[in-house]
Amino acid sequence: MLRNPGLFLLILCSGLATAPAQEPAPSYVPRVLTSAQALRDIDILRRALETIHPGLERYWSREERLALFAAWEARATRGAIDELELLREVAVGLARVRCGHTRVEAPQRLDEWREQTPTHLPFTFRLFDGRMFVDRVAESAPALSRGDEILALDGRATSE
Repeated sequence: MLRNPGLFLLILCSGLATAPAQEPAPSYVPRVLTSAQALRDIDILRRALETIHPGLERYWSREERLALFAAWEARATRGAIDELELLREVAVGLARVRCGHTRVEAPQRLDEWREQTPTHLPFTFRLFDGRMFVDRVAESAPALSRGDEILALDGRATSE
């Protein structure tokens, strides 16, 4: 379902839902980090943020940050954690910084797998007040245009 309000939108996420016919890509198997590896990564992240990020506490209080790092460390000490779980947790946490330069970058092999595997929508979008608007469109989805509103995906309202 589409509706075109003609809004100028910025890119939020990317990916393609369809890929050209080719050999099936191998499945992506996340690397499993030991507790020590995960704790080391969390410590590196903490030190980097606290040392070089000039706006770290503009929107994210020190108490909130310390609590989040403590939660990540507690999770890591419970045992092995796969890299996708840790990436997800860190990405959600870093969103609290509200800085476009502060983000998680996926491992190169995950990016390569995503480029070969149809796991994403054929467009990028922005959410405004619970509504989804198309920003960019893949060549595989010519029926969409920038500014179209997506009302539902696979029968589920985008507001869900």
